[in-house]
Amino acid sequence: MHEQACGLLMGSSKVKVARERGESFRAPPAILTSFDKEVDHIESKRVVRKPSLPPRTEYLVFWKGLPTSEASWEPIESLWQFKDKVRDFEETPTGTSTD
Repeated sequence: MHEQACGLLMGSSKVKVARERGESFRAPPAILTSFDKEVDHIESKRVVRKPSLPPRTEYLVFWKGLPTSEASWEPIESLWQFKDKVRDFEETPTGTSTD
């Protein structure tokens, strides 16, 4: 049922390609964060280390339509909706993602 809805919204050829790549349009089951805002750009990355916990990667996210004071550090797991922005950030030599 979900694939049919995605097919109507995205076009069945895109869904087929995504399925062949093993991509999903749903949040991973362990992820509970879903943003109702859109990423403007990612400006920085940090690794947070705490005793007795594995290191956690976070990105400094600037949100579209919000002032820079509303930028926030978000864990990579929470940015599942914005994989393309994270990829753009990681691939740019200056380390910033922009449109």
